[in-house]
Amino acid sequence: MKKHLAATRIQKIVRGKQVRHHLAIKRLISTLKKDGTPEEDANVISDQLLNSLKNGYLDLSHLQISDEILQDILPLLSILNITSLDLSGNNIGPAGATSLAKTLETNTSITELHLSDNDIGPAGAKELAEALKINKSIKKIDLYGNDLGPTGSIALADALKTNTSIEELH
Repeated sequence: MKKHLAATRIQKIVRGKQVRHHLAIKRLISTLKKDGTPEEDANVISDQLLNSLKNGYLDLSHLQISDEILQDILPLLSILNITSLDLSGNNIGPAGATSLAKTLETNTSITELHLSDNDIGPAGAKELAEALKINKSIKKIDLYGNDLGPTGSIALADALKTNTSIEELH
């Protein structure tokens, strides 16, 4: 009987978290639409966020995500328990990379981060490098096609001196 009560309580807690996650996603999508994100793009983002609740993989690649949209999405990462985040092929620049870096400093669930083909540049790479000195969960990061320049590349190489969890850097 006690085991059944405990199981029932756990199920209620899990259902409550799922409801909170769905509400947080709905609020985000509403905000994106109010801020001018096209309905179709907002719906794709919503679908991807909801799918990530099931599989831990959040694919937001090639959705024209800007620095501003990324800033709206980032708070959800703390509650969604994402292990792999794909933001490749968007419009993320140095400001978005800075916001992402601040999130990565405290995030412990993301192990793979795909940022290829954005506009992060040297300044964004430096911010990400500082976050990687703190974050110990990321094992794979893809920054290909971001024009990091010598300054950004050197900052990332320096981060690898202290971060021993990274196994792949592209």
